[in-house]
Amino acid sequence: MQGALTQLGLTETAARALLTNEVQTSGEGGYSSRLALAGRAAYLRVPEAARGAATTALFAWAEAYVNSPAFATDYARIRAAEMPQRREYARTIDEELKKQLEDSLAGFEGMKTAAASMPSAERQTFLTTLKESEDKLRSQETQKVQRAGLEEERAK
Repeated sequence: MQGALTQLGLTETAARALLTNEVQTSGEGGYSSRLALAGRAAYLRVPEAARGAATTALFAWAEAYVNSPAFATDYARIRAAEMPQRREYARTIDEELKKQLEDSLAGFEGMKTAAASMPSAERQTFLTTLKESEDKLRSQETQKVQRAGLEEERAK
């Protein structure tokens, strides 16, 4: 089997690296992946008459490699690296909802202070709109939607 690699100008180490990289990237490169580019270059060096036998031998090598303990170890490492990590949160959902509400209300207080510099007619309209926004933010429906969003985000 090593003869197939040698015939294609590949070392065992290089062939393993190319195949492992292809698995790791899920073949994202398509015809321009490192494996495809190396394979194309290698086949151009092999006489046409020998390409069929070289292909058969290469696939036999690949099958043996992917069924080897060395590949199993590499594959386990790749899977472990791709495994999503559990995220820890500093606050519970209730604490986070309370913090978000407090932050938003603090922002509204800042807007109320800034409204003092507005002309009287505009100020009253602005403050009325602000009060409506505060009431909506405090509503059970809005809190329920925000809770669902936080729960969904954390579940992912």
